[in-house]
Amino acid sequence: MFGGPIQVLPEKPFVESETKVKGFRIEHRFDAPKSRLQFHIWPEVVGEDFPEGVEELFRSSFSSFPEQDIIVEYVPEVKSWYVEVKNLRMGFSEPLVETLLDKVAKRADG
Repeated sequence: MFGGPIQVLPEKPFVESETKVKGFRIEHRFDAPKSRLQFHIWPEVVGEDFPEGVEELFRSSFSSFPEQDIIVEYVPEVKSWYVEVKNLRMGFSEPLVETLLDKVAKRADG
């Protein structure tokens, strides 16, 4: 009960998103303690280059969030993109993830 050892919950792993975006493989996870949603993004086919305009694609797709709450950066060590939506004030849910990725998919298709 009270006064026992502090337990640290393990971080949840990234899981592949159901919504497919042409040219990308996308995984996500919720980090509830920090109120953020994180995405790791790789080319759809291992070894291929990313399509042009990755940063703008995600920034424009997530434009309903304050600009200062969006991180979009390339991670050269693992040849992937990292996208984060910080300070989420809404509940975490899979439908939220899929709605956001649906916006990305529609923009990616032109």
